[in-house]
Amino acid sequence: MVTDGAHPDGLVQGTDGNYYGLTYGGGANGSGVALSLSLGQGPFVKTVPVAGIVGTPVSILGTNLAGATAVSLGGIAATFSVISAAEIQTTVPSGASTGAVQVTTPSGVLNSNVPFQVLGSQALPVAGVFPSSLTFTGQVVSTTSAAQAVTLSNTGTGVLPISFIATNGNFWQANNCGTSLAAGDSCAIAVTFKPLGAGTYSGTLSIWDDAPGSPQTVALSGTAMVFTAGPNPPIVEPPPTTPQPAQPVNPPAASGGATSAPKGTPGRQVLPAHSALLPIAPVSITVAPAVRFSSSALTFPVQIVGTTSSAQVVTLTNPTDAPMPIFSITVSGDFMQTNDCGPKLDSGGRCTISVTFKPQGAGAATGKLTIREEAISEGMPSTDTGGRAHAITLSGKGQASAEGERNLPPQ
Repeated sequence: MVTDGAHPDGLVQGTDGNYYGLTYGGGANGSGVALSLSLGQGPFVKTVPVAGIVGTPVSILGTNLAGATAVSLGGIAATFSVISAAEIQTTVPSGASTGAVQVTTPSGVLNSNVPFQVLGSQALPVAGVFPSSLTFTGQVVSTTSAAQAVTLSNTGTGVLPISFIATNGNFWQANNCGTSLAAGDSCAIAVTFKPLGAGTYSGTLSIWDDAPGSPQTVALSGTAMVFTAGPNPPIVEPPPTTPQPAQPVNPPAASGGATSAPKGTPGRQVLPAHSALLPIAPVSITVAPAVRFSSSALTFPVQIVGTTSSAQVVTLTNPTDAPMPIFSITVSGDFMQTNDCGPKLDSGGRCTISVTFKPQGAGAATGKLTIREEAISEGMPSTDTGGRAHAITLSGKGQASAEGERNLPPQ
């Protein structure tokens, strides 16, 4: 039993069948477990998500799953992979209908606490990106490059839901894709490069959606140089068609002490004296990797005001071969979270974030779960202390008790 946190935070049921009293607001972790209660209910499994069409990836969460020998959904056997003693990954099999998820383990058969809803057959999206890579060259440090375009297309026959689009490293993106892309449609993503130091950079544009092969990725690379002093000031000037009078580099002062600007030849660009664009030795840059979430949004059912919902779980995955530092994990609104992620997520690693909803008043409530990652730099200091943020939308609805809000316990 872990005791941490200064205030009671409701009773939730774990997949082992026991109920746990949670706490919040204090202690080293800010939350904890104050008590456990067994009512003789056996263990069960739960799924993330709780609904989907045939082919939808599903995470099955529970306890003692390491020796699982079979998984079925709605009575139809499904292929599966055991990730850990607490997680199995599967997909909704063809022919499945709404019903319980069952996992056969050496200890017996575990059923899901709620039926998995199999949605009706529908056309599937197919996502594609072009081009597959972008290269930026000779960008001056701390300036932003011209944008290069990437096209995201849906060549399938169904709507393509888009979870989010992100870049990492010193690359940035803006897009007009919205939250979905109709069959046969396309949208544009504009990528720019703003280096913070001289050298060679690499990164990735990642597009998370519901199409097979998600996330779709585009490789990004760039080189940067420093604007620094040099012995020969370059002057960029097209050959004149007619002789032009010489222009003073330092014009005489005008009346009143002001200095007038030189009247250069049209098209002439005069750089400051003794200035040049000089490349310097490359610096190795490793950027924080793109991350993957098991869900892009969490929706909580109607919850009595002042009480805490059951937890919904988001799995955070680092799919790359580089470690991902985690700067912070926070929630906003009437939502709370606990996690086992730690300060760093190793390559291929997973961690879970449990989110609960405790409405403070009746009506719709919204918030965000935000995971902020740090950039990793070698040979140069990081100027972005907070790293890059990824957000998952949260929503729920508070409802007064049957006797009215006056009967709720004091807050």
